[in-house]
Amino acid sequence: MSNQYFVFKKEVDWSLLNQGMSISVKFQFLFKTRLKELQNKGKKIDIKIVLEAEVYTVSMVNQKFNEIQYEDHKDVIQIRYNANSPISKHLKRIFRNSNDYIVQQKSNPLYIKKSGVKIPEEIKEYFVLYCTEFDDVFYAECIDKSDKEAERLDIIALNEEEAELQFNSNFTDPTSRIEEQYRFVKIRKLNRAMGENLKLLYNYKCQICGTNFSINHNCNIAESHHIEYFTKSMNNDMKNIIILCPNHHSVIHKTNAVFERKKISFIYPNGLVEKVRINLHL
Repeated sequence: MSNQYFVFKKEVDWSLLNQGMSISVKFQFLFKTRLKELQNKGKKIDIKIVLEAEVYTVSMVNQKFNEIQYEDHKDVIQIRYNANSPISKHLKRIFRNSNDYIVQQKSNPLYIKKSGVKIPEEIKEYFVLYCTEFDDVFYAECIDKSDKEAERLDIIALNEEEAELQFNSNFTDPTSRIEEQYRFVKIRKLNRAMGENLKLLYNYKCQICGTNFSINHNCNIAESHHIEYFTKSMNNDMKNIIILCPNHHSVIHKTNAVFERKKISFIYPNGLVEKVRINLHL
């Protein structure tokens, strides 16, 4: 399918496997832009999700609530299906590791229902949605444990600058087997797509200095940077990505500047502190 761009990423949990998922506030505008009906509270529409060549119809709703009582409450937008639906059964097959772990934990006599099941970092799996050329059709990719391990083994030999060069380009290793390329492409496609979305959000401006080369040079060369180095953390959450000009990107890598989240600043070894001037997502 053409015209795919990232709209949503979710850690696999019991809800995803059995009921559906809530769309976090930071991703809602992407759905509302395509599905105008969702701008109205209480509106329920059907959308289609393409999962491994199968097409599933599910419900998407902007949950209605008392706006007077909760005047500052953000919209609650959800994708819904039930535990016996075809898409739920398909997801449980794909994410067998997560499903087995959740079932095992919930059967433990010491399990506390209110706390839910927290899946350990090393076996977390992810569900990703991309837009297609059709407003009500979304393409799903599932990043399971084997995909993450394949990517980890491939990326471990690279330094962070080499890895991010791949994330900021369309690089693939032509010597890899087809199944290896598919696993690598899924994660790198997600990294690139998240970065490209953020570049659009910031209009290709560096979040530190505000530079936008497209104004004078008619080219967009902003780069996405993983705050916690991806080669060590394997963390591709949007809150771990910042948009930089090539100069700041290079300097941060050369000096191994440390990011201070509370101050939203980079601290360099020589004591220099540079605050992130433009921040819409961290």
